[in-house]
Parts: sequence; C-alpha cells; structure tokens
Amino acid sequence: MKIFSQKSSAEASVDFEVMLNYFDRQKSRIQVTASNGEDVGILIPRGQPLSCGDVLTSDCGLSLKILGLPEEVSVIEADGTDLACASYHLGNRHIPVAIDEGELCYHTDHVIDDMMIQLGFVVSPGLRVFHPEKGAYHKHA
Repeated sequence: MKIFSQKSSAEASVDFEVMLNYFDRQKSRIQVTASNGEDVGILIPRGQPLSCGDVLTSDCGLSLKILGLPEEVSVIEADGTDLACASYHLGNRHIPVAIDEGELCYHTDHVIDDMMIQLGFVVSPGLRVFHPEKGAYHKHA
C-alpha cells in the first residue's frame, strides 16, 4: 500500500485524488480509496488537519490531492445581528460552524436544529463540503 506522508507546497501534477469529509480530514492516520480504486494510507503529523486542495506526496514520488466530500449540513440564513446571534448560540455549544455571507452551516444535528428553530431561526437542510472556522486556538503558520 502506498503511504502519503508529506504535504507538498509545490504546484505539481497530481497522480491520485481522494474525497474526504470534514471528520476524515482531521485524522492523522487513515486508510482511504483513491480515485484509481487503490487503497492508500495517509500518515501525517498529529494536529495538522488536511484542507481541501492539499497535496500529499509519498516516498516513491507520487502525489495525492485532497478533495472535500459533500455532507449533510444544516443551514441558517440571516443578516447582521441575527447572524451574530445564531453564531453566538452555536459557538456557546462548541459547534463547528462554517460562516459565509448571510449564512451559517453546521453538521446536521436534530437537537441543535430544534434549539435554533426555538430561537426563531429557519433551519434548512443542505449538502455541502464542510469548511468550519478554525477557531481561536488554531496555530498559524
């Protein structure tokens, strides 16, 4: 099995691609099936999650590009103070949240959905690649 363990900073040709959901992109050791159907391993240092678009290389010089896998999310559309209020309530419960212009999304959870509805927000289902904010304690390069 090919093992991909080094993040590549160069824009190189890509030999394989793999689609990973948010939780799998957080793992430092995982076995996945690449776009060519081959099982490959990812072995990276702990605490350095993968991002969509990252390219990993193997000892034999092959490269693997990380793509995001769309997953079920809940979407709240709001503006201004309402967006800040929704963000506060989700953050207060340590829910990873993706923030875009006029909307928030988080992994679908019926308990959190019910809470947000009770607070007066409209919660809609969605299917997206999930990219939450990294948070205050994320290490910057």
